[in-house]
Amino acid sequence: MKKMILFLMIFFISTFLYGDGGIIPHNYEEIYETGQTAVISFKNNEETLILLVEVSGQETEFMWIFPCPEVPEVDSSDSDLFYELAVFSAPHYVKRGWGGCCDNTGNREESDYRYLGKGEYNGVDPISNGTVGFLNYEVLYATEASLLLSYLEDNGYNAPANAEEIFQFYINKDWNYFIAAVCDTGNANWYSYGTNIQPLKISFSTNNPVYPLRISRIGSQDSEIVLYIISNHKKKFTGAEVKFAKWIDEETYNNFYSNDLEELIWQGSFITKCYAFIETDLMDDLKLENAADNDEFREIIFYSSVPQDAIIFVCFLGLFWYYRKRVTKEESYE
Repeated sequence: MKKMILFLMIFFISTFLYGDGGIIPHNYEEIYETGQTAVISFKNNEETLILLVEVSGQETEFMWIFPCPEVPEVDSSDSDLFYELAVFSAPHYVKRGWGGCCDNTGNREESDYRYLGKGEYNGVDPISNGTVGFLNYEVLYATEASLLLSYLEDNGYNAPANAEEIFQFYINKDWNYFIAAVCDTGNANWYSYGTNIQPLKISFSTNNPVYPLRISRIGSQDSEIVLYIISNHKKKFTGAEVKFAKWIDEETYNNFYSNDLEELIWQGSFITKCYAFIETDLMDDLKLENAADNDEFREIIFYSSVPQDAIIFVCFLGLFWYYRKRVTKEESYE
């Protein structure tokens, strides 16, 4: 009976983890970034990313690093906008037998303190710095990957073997700006699975919208990628599955309550929710391209008339009845 209960407990347990960017641990601690969820708004050659980052591992200081094509602006955001978008784009659950197969309704703080080093450092130039949540960040300008790697290692951060190659990948395409954020473990709330980083808002100029995923090969695992893309057109990227797509009309726009979200959308914009599962070795920057159409879409999930929980409960009762019957039968033979 104990084995049966243990099985049912394991059956119901699930874990959800989220983020983007590269994770570099301090010294030799085990820490990883798991899963990635982001909001991307692109308008007039300006891209704004809101990144929801969660890391797993033991409590330790770590660095989070993110590349940019131009000088970025860094600020904080509110996690409420992710909740609002998740509800807004949620699938419709329909009992089997019903008609239809688709639905077209579809604190930033400035500081003079240099968080890693002071002044120009052999080809790595700290441009600005600040604090978001428990992350103390610097915006660095680097022209050589080896010098950026040395800069990080001299400050006690042991980058994985592939870090220099990935840094050079970005520098070769003139992405010379890197946001290096250090975790302040004294203010972070660590749980058994790791910790959440307050959502980061990163803005920069670019001619084409992109999600810099290749950097996640540093300190990441195979990841589920969920992107909410806001633009003038329905978007997609290679290998993505569109989970939701909708125009934002005046009524829809006025129904949003998150102030941070209202800054990212506009009347006449289009929201596309894309999903993909990508293995670490295959992670590369995602080019966000126009889809072939602007059709609205909402995922439909059908379920049987008998709820799944009820089926599980009935199975449990059946197993319990069988176990009791077997025990009673064995006792009668004794």
